[in-house]
Amino acid sequence: MDKDKIKELLANPEKLDDGLKKSFAEMDKDNKGYVTFDVVHHSLHKALEKYGKVIHEHEHKEGELENAKKICDPNGTGKVDFEGFKALIVASLKHSLEH
Repeated sequence: MDKDKIKELLANPEKLDDGLKKSFAEMDKDNKGYVTFDVVHHSLHKALEKYGKVIHEHEHKEGELENAKKICDPNGTGKVDFEGFKALIVASLKHSLEH
C-alpha cells in the first residue's frame, strides 16, 4: 500500500473502521467479539501474501511479535477484540509511514 493511501485511511477513521470491521468479522467466525492473537497473526500473513509481501517468522525483528501482542492485547488476556485489532492496524499503518 502506498503512503498516500495510508494517509488517506488514517485521515478518514470512518472508512478505516468500516474496512477493519469487515476484516475482524471474517476472523471472528463464532461472533464472540474477540479472537486470539494467533488468528490475527495468521490473517495478517494471508493478507500480506495476497498483496505480494510474504513475511516469514525468521524475518521479524527481535521482539516485533511481542510488541504486536502488547498493542492488540494490552491486558494479556489472550483475547483480541475489535479495538485491539484496530490499534494494531493503526500502529502498523503509522509505522509504515515512518519507514
